[in-house]
Amino acid sequence: MTITSRIIEKPLSGIARDHASDIEIANASGLAVGVSSMLETVTRGGLYVPVLLSGPTVSDITETTARVTWELDPSGPIGFHRVRYRPTAGGEWTVTEFTAEASYSAVVDLAGLPSGTEIEYQVQSCYYGNGTLAFAYSPDPADTFETEAAGDIVFSDFEFSKNPIFQLVILHWHTDVATKDRSCWRIYGSSDEWNYTTLNVGYSISHYDNTSMPCVPGAIYEFRAYGIDENGYEEWDILRYIRIDESGNPKLYGE
Repeated sequence: MTITSRIIEKPLSGIARDHASDIEIANASGLAVGVSSMLETVTRGGLYVPVLLSGPTVSDITETTARVTWELDPSGPIGFHRVRYRPTAGGEWTVTEFTAEASYSAVVDLAGLPSGTEIEYQVQSCYYGNGTLAFAYSPDPADTFETEAAGDIVFSDFEFSKNPIFQLVILHWHTDVATKDRSCWRIYGSSDEWNYTTLNVGYSISHYDNTSMPCVPGAIYEFRAYGIDENGYEEWDILRYIRIDESGNPKLYGE
């Protein structure tokens, strides 16, 4: 059998737009036995590169998160999507992973952003998930948005229990955002220095802190809770008071 080759024009499978040169390997009778895409022609000619139709737009902005959306031209190739961003003050770009699935409507969520900061960003879509056949980062120059400023950490739901073995006070409280926590205390009305507990290493909204406050009936202690959030914003709560009742149980003073 004699093998010959010839160039034909036909669409690639699943693509309704643009033609690329395919190589058709045919035998002497003209029966096709194999087809391969000429990707260098596709790349050089810009075929199969997604086309930005509208956007990008930033929404759902919080202290640390934002959502970036844009639309591709549905008459062109579908795409996988990613975003790169950084503070406008400068620094290295942070680049998200390409989305797991291709689509004409891009939705990329950003997390771990610094609060109260102007961020510049650009978007990109590509025909292949590995970045092949991608349009240049857009817009150029980069567009910007600003994250919300960090607000106060709200401390609430204070409860107290007694360590039955060591007869010491255990503090419980909540914060409205995830924080690392610690507390400090001293005997009410004394000039003694504050006693500090160890800063917890994990972030949570529910806090449990062992202290060295003795559960002596009639004793009153001053104490304050502390939190530091994932953006480095830190705050001490207002001064509060614990009273140890006749049974040696701690209660919020005034209850």
